[in-house]
Order: sequence, then structure tokens, then C-alpha cells
Amino acid sequence: MPPPAGSVMAADGGANMAFRRRSSAAGNNTAEQARAALIKAFEGADLDKSGMVTKEELALVIKDQLHIQLTDPINDLDIIFDSLDEDKSGLVSMEEFCRLFEPTIVRRASSSASATMDIDDLMKETFSAILVDAKLERSVVIQGFMRANHEIEKSGKGFGVSFWGSKWRFKIFDGFYTHPKDPATGLLVDVTKRFAHLQQRLNKAQSGEDEWLNSQLETDEDFKKEVKNPTAVAEYCKIWLSVLQERAHEVDESQRARHAASNASNASNCST
Repeated sequence: MPPPAGSVMAADGGANMAFRRRSSAAGNNTAEQARAALIKAFEGADLDKSGMVTKEELALVIKDQLHIQLTDPINDLDIIFDSLDEDKSGLVSMEEFCRLFEPTIVRRASSSASATMDIDDLMKETFSAILVDAKLERSVVIQGFMRANHEIEKSGKGFGVSFWGSKWRFKIFDGFYTHPKDPATGLLVDVTKRFAHLQQRLNKAQSGEDEWLNSQLETDEDFKKEVKNPTAVAEYCKIWLSVLQERAHEVDESQRARHAASNASNASNCST
């Protein structure tokens, strides 16, 4: 579906070319030149000149300027945007934008005197690294989700016995992982904390102590229609959790490696 007339996504090619000129005017920059080029790249991405970059504006940069193909466009964009939006304001400031790329600049600057600092390449590398972590995590989460269903079916307590339909399972997936809210604050859980959050919620759910899930079982029409035996839901959550625990070290190691690189560059910054 085409974007509505007048939206950022419907902006003409002039804005696209402006970004390209600002972001890739130089190829082999020094670290300081790269930081200055990032500021210009931010200004090019800020199409409405508000001083902040929206998710819609970021999507335009990723798709039309960097030509990054997102495997899961909605979730991948959310992950990249959340990584930029440190204060969770729903907008990305220049400082947040530049800070995300600092570890890549530092690594490239220290690896070789002739290391390229092309801004498009630098941004692609940084975004790709974020998505590698996300894809590993998501694959582990989905593996557990699918194995839980398989094990319940294999035990003879699945479809037609303990439940009818699958909407309840996908609502748990969404409520616990895709768009989870912190029970204490009601705020969306930061994307970097969702794997741990999912494990915490499943741990409570397997013992019947998750208040949100208990409420869904009692009040949600799909849960009431489909779930005949709530103990099967608890068993489902237990199996799902066991898979996450088995493979948690893989996710942790991947995230630690990227966070270590980020922390190593905290002394350096990109500023106006």
C-alpha cells in the first residue's frame, strides 16, 4: 500500500538525494571526519527539520538510502529504532543517533590507518550487527514456542483435548515478547531486555502466577473459547522456558560482545 499523500514516506526524490550527498560525500574519512559526516547524515534523515528523527524517517533511510533488506520489516525496524532511541521518547536525537555508531568508528579507526570510514558502510555494518543479535534471539524464542506446541501435542494433551485453536498461543507470544509491557509500570519493555523479560514471565506463568495471563484466561474471549484446560497453558510455558534456558548462553554471548564494543567507546562521542 502506498504511503498517504504528504507523509514522509511520500517525500520526493530531492530529499533522498540530499541524504545521499550528505552521508556519502567522502569515502576514506578520519574518525573525526566520520563523526562530522554522521551529523550531516542525521540532518539529511531529519526530513521535517524538527531536530529529531522519527521511525518513519529512519525507515526511509534504511530502505531507500542504505538499501538494507529487512527480513522482518516491522520487528527489524522496531529493533533498530529502539537501539537508537535510548530515552524511549519515540524520537531519535542527534546525540542518540551519533552515539550508536561510535563503537564502529572506534573499531575501524584502531584496526588500520587506512580503514574506510564511508558513512553508508559504517551505518550498514552497525545496523547489521544489531540485527544479527536480534535474529539469533528471535530464532531461539520461536524454536521454544514451536517445541512447546510439539511437545504438548505429542503428549496427547494438545488440540482437541486441552485447547481448541491457536489464537491464545499467539496472544501470549505478543504479550510476553513482541509487545510486552512491564507489569509494574505498564510501559513497553525495552527491546534489549525482552529476552530476559520473556523468561521471567514464562517462569511465573508455569506456576500460574502471571497476573496478566491469569486475567486473559478469565476475560479474553479467545482464551475462554479455545482453552479447555489451563494446566496445559502452564505446561506450554514451562516447555517454552526450558528451551530459552538451554540456549540463553548463545544469546547472552552475542549481546555481551556487542555491548563490550559499545562500552569501550563511551569515552569518545559524536557531538555538534
